[in-house]
Amino acid sequence: MDIVQLAFTEKSKTAIEHRSIFLSSRSQCLVKHDCTLISPGTETALFNGTHIGFSDPSISWARYPVYPGYAAVGAVIEANVDCDLAVGDQVLYYGQHASHGVLDSSEMLWARLPADTDLRPFLLGRFAQIAYSALAALHVIPRKVVVYGAGLVGNLCAQLMKTIPSVEQISILDYSDRRLAIARECGIPGAKTAADLSYSADTIVEATGSPAVVNDALTYIENRGQLILLGSSRGTAEVNFYKLVHRKLVTIIGAHETILPPKKAVDGLFQPFVEWHSQQDALDGLLHMVKDGTLVTRNFIQTVVLPGQVQTAFENLIDKPNDYLGVLIDWR
Repeated sequence: MDIVQLAFTEKSKTAIEHRSIFLSSRSQCLVKHDCTLISPGTETALFNGTHIGFSDPSISWARYPVYPGYAAVGAVIEANVDCDLAVGDQVLYYGQHASHGVLDSSEMLWARLPADTDLRPFLLGRFAQIAYSALAALHVIPRKVVVYGAGLVGNLCAQLMKTIPSVEQISILDYSDRRLAIARECGIPGAKTAADLSYSADTIVEATGSPAVVNDALTYIENRGQLILLGSSRGTAEVNFYKLVHRKLVTIIGAHETILPPKKAVDGLFQPFVEWHSQQDALDGLLHMVKDGTLVTRNFIQTVVLPGQVQTAFENLIDKPNDYLGVLIDWR
């Protein structure tokens, strides 16, 4: 089938390419995309060449041309015999920015969505699944939590941390008044700096991806605290490990989404409040929270663009981050 797809052809350059796709296994189906959601962190770094993978020979996929995107919603229009989805099913899966995509129901993570409903809020379920990695990474039970960064992942992480019974206080830090306002709409109090808070934190989640934030977080965190690195770092930082980690007995924990296995749950590795023990279980559970309103996602849908407007959209995400947060590409 002939489709159109977004590509980063070189640094800071996009193109809409014409390609052909086809079903190659019995468990695959063809999905016609309604919308895809831009990742304002990873994808902007791939767009402007700042992703750390470009300078790392072992990360071979970070080379131009890049075909970005990992959150798509749409309808199945063709399904092979062993596919777990049927023609007409609405679905969220890890699709790229394109008019159509191939979904393998036995290999990929996906979730069937309610019929006759607005699919756009469910796109945030993909980013909530990333945010959930911070909960899975916790080594000790949190009580006083601060999340650095009120973007998509940081906000969703704060909402999820708030559901942990032991959490007594939670705040989100960000320099953007607009993002802090959205956080308040989602029930999360916020501030611009840690100095503005009335408490110190035993648990800090770094969700910005900025290495410079790590020193601030280590300075602010309580002795014996845990620092969760949720945001994918965009460079390096110099840290006084003796003063900020060694003497303070701080634990630093990486929280990439691969902390959870894709499909088959693994038990016995997580804190009791970590309900879902695989990426698939987490995605299913988080989408249920989106559906019943427990997890607020509609507030993030700020901008909808057409495929021909994506160059400007990515430039605006970098140059005007306060004005652009949840950017959807409409492929209909």
